[in-house]
Amino acid sequence: MLSTTINLKKINIPTSVSNIKISAFENNNITDITVSNPATQFDYSAFAAQTTSGTLIVPSNHVLPIADYLHFQDASGQLTLNNATIEGLADGVSYDASKGALVFTAEPVTSPLTLFTGTNRLDSYYDISEYGFSGQTIVSFKYTKPVVVTYVDEKGNDLTDSIRLDGSIGDTYTSKAQTIDGYTLKEVNGNVSGTFTTDIQNVTYVYEKDPIKNGQVIVNYQDESGNKIAESITLTGEVGSHYQTENKTIDGYTLKKIVGKEAGEIAAKPTTVTYIYGKTDTYTDNNKTNNKTSGNNMNESAVGHTTAPTSAQGKSINTSEILPLTGEVPDSGIPAVGGLLTLLSVWILFRKH
Repeated sequence: MLSTTINLKKINIPTSVSNIKISAFENNNITDITVSNPATQFDYSAFAAQTTSGTLIVPSNHVLPIADYLHFQDASGQLTLNNATIEGLADGVSYDASKGALVFTAEPVTSPLTLFTGTNRLDSYYDISEYGFSGQTIVSFKYTKPVVVTYVDEKGNDLTDSIRLDGSIGDTYTSKAQTIDGYTLKEVNGNVSGTFTTDIQNVTYVYEKDPIKNGQVIVNYQDESGNKIAESITLTGEVGSHYQTENKTIDGYTLKKIVGKEAGEIAAKPTTVTYIYGKTDTYTDNNKTNNKTSGNNMNESAVGHTTAPTSAQGKSINTSEILPLTGEVPDSGIPAVGGLLTLLSVWILFRKH
């Protein structure tokens, strides 16, 4: 049997020890226990009323692992935190066995806390609290506050989600700037790095907006040979904004294809969109009919069927009835001329006599 020793912080129980009696290590500051003999048995309250050095520090995420304060190395695997149960907690605190931690939904100043360990051993407990004036076991808490990192523009508007850094009092933290499209870091308010405390700390990264960058979209209108058939159009806008081009109605041409994207986002480098048109075919059925009619008239002219000017009375005179065409001698004209010559000869002879 081992006797009680005041203010022990760490013990190593050798293999030669087979049993530890009731209250053997009561009223100490033991936080590290090593048991080498798996057969060692513990009587009830062997490690009762361990006085904590100060208070338990609750991390800023409100999850307090018991292993942050107690370290059990037991050859039997029974005196461990995996086998622990905790009782008597105040409102706002609960024990999550899956996490091996106290979880806080509120921030009580103090709370009872009794931790039982062991399974096949005699019931024993390790009470990491100290006795209050009423004789009840009490543990005190000190709460760590987070560091909140925000990213804003010069007017204080959030540019992206803030980040919360968690830790325990005395732990160090480091915040980082973020790359935000269209903005450049101007200044930082607060400590970029430091240690966690009992007060909330704020780190604010302030960004200024970058100058607006404009881009161009050049819209060309060409025929299939690459010749310009209408004035080009240049669209200007902020890089990343939307653009929409349109085709033109051009007399005598029909749109054939488009080279480039009709719509999209304006880029830093000029974007070209080319509308390509083909010549419209103007040959129609009406034109074909007119051409045919014109051809018939030309044929008629070739054979001499023309219309002469009208007379003073407005009657149309067909010259073909008066004069023959070149090289054409009507048969009916020969007898008439012969008869006329005969009469003229008779008249001359009559005048002589």
